[in-house]
This record gives sequence, C-alpha cells and structure tokens, in this order.
Amino acid sequence: MQQQQQDAAVQLNSAPVRDQDYWTWAQNAQASFPNIELSTPDRQAFRAGQHHVSLGGVELFDMYTGPHTVTQSKVVTIAEHEALCKLSLQFSGTTVLTQDGRECLLQPGDLALYVAHRPYTLDYAQDQRSLIIQFPQELLHLVQNQISQVTAVPISDESGLGKVAVPLFKQLALNLHILQGPHALQLVRSALEMLVTVLFAAARNHDDLQEDNPLFQQAVAFIDDHLHDPQLGPQM
Repeated sequence: MQQQQQDAAVQLNSAPVRDQDYWTWAQNAQASFPNIELSTPDRQAFRAGQHHVSLGGVELFDMYTGPHTVTQSKVVTIAEHEALCKLSLQFSGTTVLTQDGRECLLQPGDLALYVAHRPYTLDYAQDQRSLIIQFPQELLHLVQNQISQVTAVPISDESGLGKVAVPLFKQLALNLHILQGPHALQLVRSALEMLVTVLFAAARNHDDLQEDNPLFQQAVAFIDDHLHDPQLGPQM
C-alpha cells in the first residue's frame, strides 16, 4: 500500500508543461548537456518540457518529453571538460541506456548511472518522464575504472538496496520546488554518496563487478585526489 501511495504521488505531482518544440528543446538540451545530438521520428509533433534546479554544481532536471534519441558519440578528455556523471530515474515510459558495452532498459521505478565524457545513447521510444541529475564525478570519490563498472547497470525500486535508494531520489524530484540553500545541497550529496554502495551491489548481481569493496575504493580515490594536501591524514 505504501508503495502504491508513493507511485500515486509521483503521478499526481505537477508534471512539466510540454511547451517546447523540437528545435527549442534541442537548443536548450545541448546548452545543458554539451556534445549530445538529438533526433526524433517526428520533429513537427515533438513536444517537451522540464523543471530545473541548480545546487552548487549539481543540476536536477525533471523532464517530460516525446519520443526521441540522445546520442553522445565521442570521448571527451578530462582536460577538455570536467568529468560529469548523470543519474537517470524513470517515472513513466521507458528509456534504453547504452554505455561501456552494456545496455539496460529503464522502466518506471528504475535508475541508472552514466558519464558524460564517454559515448552513450538514451533511446526514448515513447512519451516519457524522467529525472536527470548531473553532478561532478568527484562527488562519488571513485576513479575512472571503478565508474566504468557501474554505468548502465539498472537499479530497481522493487529489489535489493534499490528499495531504499529509489524512493529517496523520487522524493527529490517531487520536491524540486523546495530544494534550495546549503542544506538542500548536502541532502543531494548524501544521496549520491549512498548511491555508490547501491551501484556496486547492483553490479555484483549483474556479474560486472571486478572489485568488491566500494568503501575501500572510495578511500583510495580520496587519497589520490588529495595527495598534495599537507593536511591529508586519518582525521580528514
């Protein structure tokens, strides 16, 4: 019953007004997500809209769109562009996410991670609504080879740790209008840090995991990031 109430809340929450045509949407999307290309079966019929919140380098987009495909086809070196991660949470419709040799189908209640600097594809075959969270990769405290193990790995709200993680991100989407100030940013960052454990658990279930201790790997990545900090020590 509680799950049904949560799903109903997502459905009843004010969805973005689809007031942008294909050309306006493509221009705005490419401004927010550099290096992407968009295509749609019917440019004239396409409509989309979004709610957007920016929190200190973390961007949240509640998007309601018609059928289309998003493609990022090139590798962007870290020197050219800050390494960014994206988290996609499906509310309605479906998304097929492809990256790092994996493909996953996101249905309502599913989420998955991908990165902006390596090729990926998002295929929205029908009208859909989803939450995209874009954030600096450094917030996960993982290095590149660890990130590549957990991209395009689906997390469901019906199994495992997804039962805890997905409802939290749903609530973020439902309350975009009150996400402001340092406390809101800390809440989002805490949710993203929790995501690391959830992603590694899901990757283990999909036999994609090569390293078995995400907390240890986070510690190693943190040390690598702060090698030149004179205050680096156990107290940090």
